[in-house]
Amino acid sequence: MTQCPCCGAREIMGIWMPPQKARILDAVRRSGQEGTRPEDLSMSRDLFKAHVWALNHFYLPETDFRIRGSGGEYRLVKGDYP
Repeated sequence: MTQCPCCGAREIMGIWMPPQKARILDAVRRSGQEGTRPEDLSMSRDLFKAHVWALNHFYLPETDFRIRGSGGEYRLVKGDYP
């Protein structure tokens, strides 16, 4: 993992992203099949969903992965984008 000393942006999965999005992606990656809940990161559900939307639409399309939410839990899944 590489981090910018000026802005704190981090490189994860070969993609540079702001610290908050990197924190969310790290948590979702580490959670595996158990999934991550917004409460795990002390975030409101709406804010968490907004970050996940941005990750899926602006950062993860360069990869084979996306974050999927189900039952309030979010997991990293491999698959095609629509």
